[in-house]
Amino acid sequence: MKSSNKLIVWLELFSHSSLIGGSVVNKKIFQLIIAFGSGYLMISSIQISVPFEFKEFIVQLVLSPSSFFLFMIYFLISFFLHAILIKDVIEKTNLLKYGRKVNTISLLLCYSVFISIVILCLISFWQTMILVIFSVIYGALSTDLKKQPMSVE
Repeated sequence: MKSSNKLIVWLELFSHSSLIGGSVVNKKIFQLIIAFGSGYLMISSIQISVPFEFKEFIVQLVLSPSSFFLFMIYFLISFFLHAILIKDVIEKTNLLKYGRKVNTISLLLCYSVFISIVILCLISFWQTMILVIFSVIYGALSTDLKKQPMSVE
């Protein structure tokens, strides 16, 4: 199993564990806090100068590999958790579209991922855009709308 797949499985299992009470609302709050926190730590671990110069960026990575390693760890955690929340937004919105019942608080917590993204954008636009692009693509691709009932019975 690839290390990225192991990380996804670990994050899914950890977010379902009894440490967070087991309820859907607690799980979403936990995911949102960890996603935002790791996104913030990702942004603060590597400083990108404006205007961006590729040579300076490479020199920074070579001279400080530990900060790059931390950047990648924080990026992976934030990326996967944001993608899970975006996937839930798509699935729950699809259920609402077809008149299905959805937990309102859980839906609002899922939509609050966009508030997290806006706050991270205010801190560092380009690093957040990289995170958002990967998260949206992965979240949309991992959505399984075929499992969901499409019509009201």
